Amino acid sequence: MKILVAVTRVIDANIKVAAKSDGTGADIANVKMSMNPFDEIAIEEAVRLKEAGVATEVVAVSAGVAQRQETLRTALAIGADRVILIESNEDLQPLAVAKLLKMLSDKKQPQLVILGKQAIAEGKATVAREVDGGGETLALTVPAVVTTDLRLNEPRYVTLPNIMKAKKKPLETIKPEDLPAVSLTRTEQPEASGSLRESYLLLQEATTRRETACEEERKRIAREMHDELGQQLTALRLNISALRIEFGADNPELLDRLQGLLSLCDQTMQVVRHAIVSMRPAALDAGIIPALELLATTFSRDNNIACRLQTPKVTVVLDEEREAAMFRIAQEALTNAARHAHANQVTVSLSQADSFWLLEVHDDGCGFDSESARPRSFGLLGMRERALILGGQLSITSAQGKGTSIVARIPVETPFPEASIGIT
Repeated sequence: MKILVAVTRVIDANIKVAAKSDGTGADIANVKMSMNPFDEIAIEEAVRLKEAGVATEVVAVSAGVAQRQETLRTALAIGADRVILIESNEDLQPLAVAKLLKMLSDKKQPQLVILGKQAIAEGKATVAREVDGGGETLALTVPAVVTTDLRLNEPRYVTLPNIMKAKKKPLETIKPEDLPAVSLTRTEQPEASGSLRESYLLLQEATTRRETACEEERKRIAREMHDELGQQLTALRLNISALRIEFGADNPELLDRLQGLLSLCDQTMQVVRHAIVSMRPAALDAGIIPALELLATTFSRDNNIACRLQTPKVTVVLDEEREAAMFRIAQEALTNAARHAHANQVTVSLSQADSFWLLEVHDDGCGFDSESARPRSFGLLGMRERALILGGQLSITSAQGKGTSIVARIPVETPFPEASIGIT
């Protein structure tokens, strides 16, 4: 089975993005570009299918300027067998790229086409998806469209030997003229643009509903842990205390064992309290500022690291989606600082700049070389995804010995997400 994987390039996730002086878009001149993370996941999945004996060949394709050859070489280094560049200096619009991929698929006849966010297959398909109650497995009649998640897999690390081997593999370049006529410019049909806009809005709405459902589930579990498990542990501790008072005086050995059970019970209650606060702190119901204050205090106490919190002096009122997203981003950033930074001090700040909320977490730890090392974790991907859902973006700035800064820019009001599609 031949698999065709479409890849694109975006501004590297560790680069701070600047707008053009005329405000028409992001300034990408002399900016480091990398493969779109979703496309890395698609390439990785295709290579795994080949390694499992399901596929016989993996072909990566990209459409655009000649500089995309570097992105395709990365696909070769991951494990693709060959690559194709549909070279064009035109400002390719999404519909034009879709048409080019359709024509190329007709020409190359792959049995499976995998995209960064979607997969289109012919034959039988079995897929798994997350639902409110857990997981669900579906058997589909194909052709079918299946959306993928960031947690589908973790792309492998691209080693230097594989990069050198990739330079020797074939890179086929074709022109759009070699394919049937396709409209490449912004003169595409207005109705297609409207449909694309509607699709983006529907996707954003669905993702927001998913995150809201997750937060509601966390609230429910935290409440049940507090009301049920918390009460049971309290009753257990009272009974142990009663046994210690009643029988411990005449039996020193039993007294020691009961005292040990009391200590174990106290430790368990503390673990439950931490879990409840982690899932849904009660302070979040009072607003983002009290929640961040509790988060900073708990972080400083548990990790013996000074944590400063800087917030506006005026009252900050946010909707539930923004409160939850900002709290989860700050929570994950502090967790990373505790695990990896070896910091002495962490600063968490919340401020408003024009039409954006800025949440920044900065540590004075060891840092890392953001130019040569690209950190990969579900935590970092989750933070970026939360920002993207609300039409914002998240940037990471770090250098060896100079600490790390994580900045989330969240719009005060969620805009149409088109402006943030390439920032991952």
